[in-house]
Amino acid sequence: MDWANLEHAYGSAEDVPAQLEAIAAGDEQAYQEAFGNLWHQWTTYSATPQAIPFLIGILEAGTRNAEILDLLGVMGRGNGEEQEAVLDALRVGVPLSR
Repeated sequence: MDWANLEHAYGSAEDVPAQLEAIAAGDEQAYQEAFGNLWHQWTTYSATPQAIPFLIGILEAGTRNAEILDLLGVMGRGNGEEQEAVLDALRVGVPLSR
């Protein structure tokens, strides 16, 4: 994935992969940064739907479950040009039952 060609709230999303890796390792600051980058003031961005499979992977690994569920939930209620892609990513990636 060419994250540098995607955008988040503050510009290029090239920093998102490192944030996702840090979130998986339990880094609170990276979680806060990613939250604000991928969903900011009810808006989603081109990087948002691309990050969803990675966030779901973190969730499935059992890391930061409450926080990841919160972020995925607000992403689903966002708006912006990318919102349909966000909803599609959530539909595909989030299992409804286990």
